Amino acid sequence: MTRAPSAPVLSLLLAGLLVAGSVEAHHAVAHDMLVTAAPRVSLQPHAADTAKVHLSLRNRSRDDHALIGAESPLAEEAWIITPAPTPAGEPERADPGEGVPVPARGTLHLAPGGTHILLTGLTAQLRPGDAVPVTLRFQDQSVLKLTAEVSGP
Repeated sequence: MTRAPSAPVLSLLLAGLLVAGSVEAHHAVAHDMLVTAAPRVSLQPHAADTAKVHLSLRNRSRDDHALIGAESPLAEEAWIITPAPTPAGEPERADPGEGVPVPARGTLHLAPGGTHILLTGLTAQLRPGDAVPVTLRFQDQSVLKLTAEVSGP
């Protein structure tokens, strides 16, 4: 004969299901993406309220993906910047509708001098060694949460 779980055990199980369900209901985790280079944040000596995020993403799936956005609780805005300047000489922001391709079985490098994430309106003074939470958003509605370490200017 089996015994029914006690009320406290059932409550814990239901609470766990509700929490797990709420996470999955909003966004799937980008399981196909692997961060292959330690994410880092570079401080900008000429602009104290901005920083650049650099990392490499490996797409382990057979499908193309696109990085369409980023955010951090430590910045008012986060932009994906591509190396091609606009006619006015300003950096080009990636089109959020198209994003930046992460090819099937390929790697996207967000590196100095190339495509990167620009954090603007920093809400805290960052120092080398600080950890900055960053969430990457992909066209399939999946997200990848990571932590980038602040390096010097």
